[in-house]
Amino acid sequence: MSEYYHLMQEGSFCETILWDARDKLEPPAKGFVMFASSCPETNVPFLMNEWGIDEYDIIIVLYDGHETIWYRKGDDEE
Repeated sequence: MSEYYHLMQEGSFCETILWDARDKLEPPAKGFVMFASSCPETNVPFLMNEWGIDEYDIIIVLYDGHETIWYRKGDDEE
């Protein structure tokens, strides 16, 4: 019997790590930026009602169970 064995284990990471890495993540589509790393039930209505972002310009992407909220940047945003 081999002295080595393969162990598979699920892992996860905290939301803060995801937020800190947001500039290194590939956007879900061209022109999108991450707005939040959690709480789509709060952040999507905020983007729509406060910033006037159209619902079709918002994408929710899952990373290890974390729901990240992305929106399409307008031409006047840097």
